[in-house]
Amino acid sequence: GGDEFLIVLNNCNSEDAFQLAERIRTAVEEDLLAVLDDEVTITVSVGIATACQEDSNALDLIGKADTALYEAKKDGGNKVRVAEEKPSANLKLMGEGENAGRFTD
Repeated sequence: GGDEFLIVLNNCNSEDAFQLAERIRTAVEEDLLAVLDDEVTITVSVGIATACQEDSNALDLIGKADTALYEAKKDGGNKVRVAEEKPSANLKLMGEGENAGRFTD
């Protein structure tokens, strides 16, 4: 559950996207929300995908990012995951910090 958002970065490799996503994840986690007389921690899970020439459309790219997102959630949430840059129905996921390629124009 929860809300889902999409951020598109042009001319950005997966390592730079990962670092930005990690900064966002950390900032959200560190910003405690006051609810009544209690503090609540909010966390985010992030899935990253980079475009390759074999991607046929934006929906394929969003699907890759969504798969990576749900892998982050499956791993306990509050994580960033990068999808491998391969067009594939059986998408493999790479661990944190690995370079999955670059966005193409």
